[in-house]
Amino acid sequence: MEKNLVLAQAQIAREKSIEVLHATEIDRNCWDALVAVADGPLYCTFDYLSCCGEWEAVVLIEESQYWYTVPIPYRERGGIKYVYQSPFTCYLTFLCRKREAGSFEVFKNAWREHLRSYKYLAKYFFCDYSFRELVECQVIECGGLKIDLTRSYQEILKGYSHDRARKLRKPTKNLTISMSEDLDLFFKWNAQLPIKSFQPYQLVVLRALWEKLSFNGQIELYLAAIDEELFCGTLIGKFGTTLYSLAAFSTANGRKTNALTQVTDHLFQKYAQSHYTVFDFGSMTGTGIDDFKLSFGAERYRIYQIYKNNLPWYVKIPKSILNYFGVSVS
Repeated sequence: MEKNLVLAQAQIAREKSIEVLHATEIDRNCWDALVAVADGPLYCTFDYLSCCGEWEAVVLIEESQYWYTVPIPYRERGGIKYVYQSPFTCYLTFLCRKREAGSFEVFKNAWREHLRSYKYLAKYFFCDYSFRELVECQVIECGGLKIDLTRSYQEILKGYSHDRARKLRKPTKNLTISMSEDLDLFFKWNAQLPIKSFQPYQLVVLRALWEKLSFNGQIELYLAAIDEELFCGTLIGKFGTTLYSLAAFSTANGRKTNALTQVTDHLFQKYAQSHYTVFDFGSMTGTGIDDFKLSFGAERYRIYQIYKNNLPWYVKIPKSILNYFGVSVS
């Protein structure tokens, strides 16, 4: 039986080409066609991946079509290439035109084998667990949060915590919530916060996402302000039937007046029972931000992190020391 399986897998490998392609070698139309067929997330689209940094992919090709693929975002530092997912990418997934047991297993084996070429998998998150335990890797269960938009707004509102609902009953006087096309306002107020919400390199990624996704109608910016003073802002991505919370900030006055609560509630009123069926809040962070999201009645879903650190000792030790003192070297 085992011998027959090996022979079958060898036959599949001969009939279908499995390649590791850099982003610059990937046929964008073939890629996004597979994302659409596989009902993949916004995070896996060609433009989104490309805005977030360098990436490559293991791709199974048959008759000039991408049949299976999985993206691998990476960075290079000090001559070392390692897997690193952008903080604006909550999770990735296997993209499959149609899962056939034999060919999909061959594809996963090729992906696992390629991952072995990386000594360090710093941040690599998946929303499914269709892979086996990986050699030399840890698989850590994490979590994300989402809201079911197939319900009416009144049903969603019933899921709010008592405290969240109470704050909504006292709306801030003269606070206006509007959709904006001026990302510079978002950046301007982020720069004025005592503790910056986003680092300079993250703002570069956000601007790239804004420019690419705006062209495709896949991103919206909402701002809450009184007169000329901005209280909070939030960016959401749109793809398929899912809305994605991408970034948000709130000023001191915004926090005092619960402006972000009102913007979030505004989005649920707007999109409840619409074409969109899910509002994806993104990853849980282990901070008070999770409490904020949970207070809207958000449901948990599973995300898995694949982690490996086989860096040589002369890299591990300095890295550990820098991390101990709060210096990020990812």
